[in-house]
Amino acid sequence: MKKWYVLLILIIAGFSVKFANAQMTADDPVYIENISNESKTIDLTLGFYPKTYQWNESAEVSKVTLRILNNSKKDYEWKNYKIYILLNDNSTLFYSYTTTATEGSTLCNYTIYSGDSHDQVMCFDKKFSVDDIKTVWVSFDTGIFFKLYFYQKE
Repeated sequence: MKKWYVLLILIIAGFSVKFANAQMTADDPVYIENISNESKTIDLTLGFYPKTYQWNESAEVSKVTLRILNNSKKDYEWKNYKIYILLNDNSTLFYSYTTTATEGSTLCNYTIYSGDSHDQVMCFDKKFSVDDIKTVWVSFDTGIFFKLYFYQKE
């Protein structure tokens, strides 16, 4: 019985390492930032993935996935925070809008449990090319903007 218990723990640990490694070595480009306070009651890693971009012609909406990892020991309430995008022309600035979703990936208010992640599909009322993105920020209710830094594995 003890052997099975040890084997089960090793299998779980193996999947955990594989999952963490996949997150750290993904080839997809990402706009990323860690946002935390000194006490780590807020400790979020945000990743905005431009390769997930989709334009829906009939709904006239652009969609891009934002992954939020809650590294804190406390649950975090995401309250319809916005992603702002500035294009390379330095004059086109727009932000994600509030959807009417009551469930699913476009929901704007939700809880991210401690140690968990959440993928939100951010919606924009503008068609754009992800190659034209110059800067991406996230804005919380405080009016403070956090820049997400572009990273692509070479």
